[in-house]
Amino acid sequence: MKKMYLLVAMCVCFVGSFAQPNSIQKKVDRSEEFKNAVRITIDQLAAYRGKTVKICDRVTEVKLPNISKDRGSELYVGGHFPEQKFTIFIPKSVREKFSYNPEEKMVNKRFCIVGKLTRHKGKPAIVVKNENQINEEE
Repeated sequence: MKKMYLLVAMCVCFVGSFAQPNSIQKKVDRSEEFKNAVRITIDQLAAYRGKTVKICDRVTEVKLPNISKDRGSELYVGGHFPEQKFTIFIPKSVREKFSYNPEEKMVNKRFCIVGKLTRHKGKPAIVVKNENQINEEE
């Protein structure tokens, strides 16, 4: 009987050793990416295309997705559409996993976003892949 308890305890420890480090590692990776990203202003966007950056600014306008289409949300920074300087694009599949409504929480507030600087509809943008890329400004 002692051998049975020992075997069960070893199995629990063995399985637990695989599950726990992965969840901890993901949290460390996200916070490290946030800490190590180059912080830029929206006036420096052109020089950092394709690089991982951190941008902190105010969301000036939100374009809500059309419910009948499979689109994401667009949050504009540095002006109103179509004159915005920067777009935060949240695909529908990612937005559905958010713990909050980004269109309501972020409009007219300052946030920091970390991610790879790309283009969306001809404007500099970061495409959000995870809610943890966006934080209220420190």
